[in-house]
This record gives sequence, structure tokens and C-alpha cells, in this order.
Amino acid sequence: AMMADLMEAAGSPTAVGWRVRVAQLEPQSAERRFQWARTALRARDFNAASEALSGLDERARKLADCHKLMGALHSGLERPVEAEKHFREALRLEPGSLITMLNLATLRLNSTNAEVASLARATLQQMGTNAEMRIVVLERLKTDAVFRQAFPEAIAYSDKLIREPRATIDSRMDHLRLLRKTRSQDYEAYFKVLKEEGARSSVAAYTLARWMAMTDGPTNALSWVRSLPPTIRTNEPVPLVVADCQILMKDWRGLLSLTERTDWGQSEFYRLALLSLAQRSLNQKLAADASWRKAFRQADRRLDRLTWLLKVAENSGWKDETAQVLREVTGTFPGEKWALDRLTMHLYAAGDTRAIHLVLSKAHESNPADPMLKNNLAYVCLLLGTDLNNAHRLVKEAFEQVPEDDSVLSTYAYSLFLQGKRDEAVSVAKRLKPEALKSPSVAACFSVINARAGNKSITKEPLLLAEAARLLPEEKELVRQARASL
Repeated sequence: AMMADLMEAAGSPTAVGWRVRVAQLEPQSAERRFQWARTALRARDFNAASEALSGLDERARKLADCHKLMGALHSGLERPVEAEKHFREALRLEPGSLITMLNLATLRLNSTNAEVASLARATLQQMGTNAEMRIVVLERLKTDAVFRQAFPEAIAYSDKLIREPRATIDSRMDHLRLLRKTRSQDYEAYFKVLKEEGARSSVAAYTLARWMAMTDGPTNALSWVRSLPPTIRTNEPVPLVVADCQILMKDWRGLLSLTERTDWGQSEFYRLALLSLAQRSLNQKLAADASWRKAFRQADRRLDRLTWLLKVAENSGWKDETAQVLREVTGTFPGEKWALDRLTMHLYAAGDTRAIHLVLSKAHESNPADPMLKNNLAYVCLLLGTDLNNAHRLVKEAFEQVPEDDSVLSTYAYSLFLQGKRDEAVSVAKRLKPEALKSPSVAACFSVINARAGNKSITKEPLLLAEAARLLPEEKELVRQARASL
């Protein structure tokens, strides 16, 4: 935990990985997952934050801290209605919480009611007199001013923010972005200040170089990095941004040279994964496969490392390796629901229904009470026509646990349909919400149930949607049956 704190304080890109590692070592601790989510949210890594929160048990999901983090996640994803719901629940659980009141005021800044927005702005300005809240308040007011395109006001808030003793490299980078966006005459001078900071700090160099790669191009970023002192240039995390630049430039020889004969310490597994990428891109398949196997072995039973390997595999378009990592995560860490969801989606895209069945069967063994696992396993069994008695039982149990869930309603209706209880199936299918029929799988079940019942008028639109979607082979057969019945 101490190492994770140090990495976050330094602004290191490895901070999230350290939080993942600590959460893995203390799997029963909700606080470790909260820390993981907070660090990810600060880095605007919403996928990592979602992964952290998805592994919480039901007790932890009811805590104020969970609602604060869920609110922050939805806010970051621009889902204000969901965000406000969670912040209100957090405030109910912790009346008087300043951070929650600040979050609610921030949401109201974007209100279409000018009076509400103005009052929220005044509330934030008042909260800014609290020394502990000052940095957060300045950040929120700056973001609001940018949203309103009040750029002089935004720059004034940002200038105050970077002068705070506790200001981070991220705040300074945001200031640079704002100066560039507004074509400020101060941009070049401040850019020079941050370059000088980068020459003294490897974390600052990494952060600035990443931004340069996106704005000025990877060639310019790499040129600047190579001008840095060797003590900065070779220290973590700078080699990571060098690798990023070479990947963007498709400089596979350069990436090979970077990763071939060095030791990256704790990140050695990642070096091997990048080495595999370089070798594969240079058509060195045998060497690439060997490097990947070594990387995978070094990531064994380490959730933080496996998530990094997953990024390499997904970003490189390696389908087999993506499935391999996701299988390892779901098998070793059954509580990581995000990995199960991603693996299921991956196999769904491949049309591999039997592989989905195997994955869900193992997941259900690890968590037999979960209603959604019951539902999903039952659905796949019904599609495959295997273990039908158990499938009917599982989805009935899921229906009794969560009777309003549209996915469960759809599967339960299809289960009744297969048992010959067609009137009951139609009755249950009628309870599906209109937006649920936009899901191709739900639309396929709804269509075959109602087409066979002669309800042709309500079948046409969902059937057209299902016909145009990517479905499992067995779902395509449902669509064919529905069409044949019209």
C-alpha cells in the first residue's frame, strides 16, 4: 500500500497497477478497491475504475464511499442523472459530507436553469475558502469556465491552481493544454518551464512526452526525450513513452532495439510483451510467441500485470492472446466480474457459443448465488439444447431473485416457450421494456415467441433489428424460425 501511495503522489502511470496489486493481496478489503478506483479516476482511466468497483460485494456496494465513487465514475462518463443518484445516496448516508456536496454542486453547474447554475457556482466559490477543498474547487471552477467558453476566467482559475503548493503535474499539464487551446502568448514560455521540469523528473518527462506525442506527433516527442539527461531518459516510466512513440510510428526496429537487451525491473513482463509485438510486426513469429509466453509466465497470478498484458493484446488486435489473458483472470480471480463480461463479449463476437458455455459454467461454480450468472448460463444452455432441466431451474431462480430485469425476463420467457407454455411465455415477454428490445439477443427471443403465437404486428420491428445484428449461430436460428412463422 505504501508503494502505491508513493507512485500516486509522484504521478506515476504505474500507480493504478500498484493499487490493483494491493487489492489482489487483500481480496476481502473494500477499502483497497476504493483506493484502486480513486487512483484510476484521478488518471481518468474509467475502465480501471469500473473494474475496481465491479468486484465489490453487496455490503460494500451500499457504503457511502462506493456511492461517491460510482457518482464520480458516471460523472466522468457524462452520465449526470446516474451520477446525481449516487451522490444523493452518499449524502443520505453521510449527511454534511463536504466532498459530496461539492460533487452535487459541480453537477448543477451544467443545469439549463441559469439560476441553479449560478447558485452552484457561488456554492463552489464559498467552499473554496476551505484550505482542504481549495484545489478541488479550483479544478471544478476551471472546468466549468472552459465548458462555458469563458477562457479568461478558466485561465485565471488554472493559474491559481498551479500556484498551489500541492498542485500536481496533471494540473500543470492541464494549464499547458488550456494555454495552447486559447493560443495564449504565455504558451511557449510555460511549455519551456515544463520541459525544464521534465529534465529533472522522469515522471514529469513521461507525462509531457505523452502529451507531445498526441499534439506535436511521436517524432517530435521522441526527439525531445532523446535530448534529456541519461539519468532521466533511462529511468521508469520514460522508456514506456519511448515505446508508445515507436508503436505510433510503427518503428518496429526501434522498438525491438529498445526491448531486446534491457531489464525493466518490475516491468520486465511488459518489456517482454512489447518485444513480442516488435518481433511479430517484423514477421519473427517463433521469437514473438516465445517472448509472449515469457511475458505471460511473469504475469502469472498477478492481476496488475495481467491487466497490462490485456491492454497490449487488445490494442494489437491479438484475439487469441486477449482470450488467453481474460481466461487467466476469470479463472484465477473469479471476483473480477469485468473480466468475465469482457471474455463473454470476446467469445460472443467470435460466435463461439460452446466456449461461452464452458466459461459461464466455471463462473457459476465459483458464485452459484449470482442471479445474472444463473440467467446467462441458462440462456446459453437453452440455445445449445443442453442440460435443459437445469437451465429451466436456473432461470426460474433468477426470475424469482430479480423479476424486473429485462435480460432475465427474456430468458425466462424463452424457457417457458421451449417447455410448451406459450401463453405464459407471451405474458412474460410483454413485461419487457421497449428499450430492452433494442438488444439483439432479447429481440431474437421476443420475435420467435410472438411470431409463433401469431402476434405478427409486434414482431416485425424487433425481428428486423435482430436480423441486422451480429448474433450467435443459435440466435440466428431463432431469427430464421421467427421469420418463417410470419
